[in-house]
Amino acid sequence: MKSLTKELWMEVPGRRGIVSIHSEVEQLVAESGVQDGIILVNPIHRPDTLPERG
Repeated sequence: MKSLTKELWMEVPGRRGIVSIHSEVEQLVAESGVQDGIILVNPIHRPDTLPERG
C-alpha cells in the first residue's frame, strides 16, 4: 500500500480566508504514484498565530 504525508504551509492575510490548494494536492497525488484511494486533507491552524480576542 502506498501512502504520502506532506505539509503545506501558507499565510492568510486575515483571520479567515479561502485558499485553493487543489493544484498542489493534484501534483502531490501524481508524484506519489497512488492511482486509487482517498485523500485526507487536515487543515490545522496554529493558535499562537491567531490574533488575541479582546
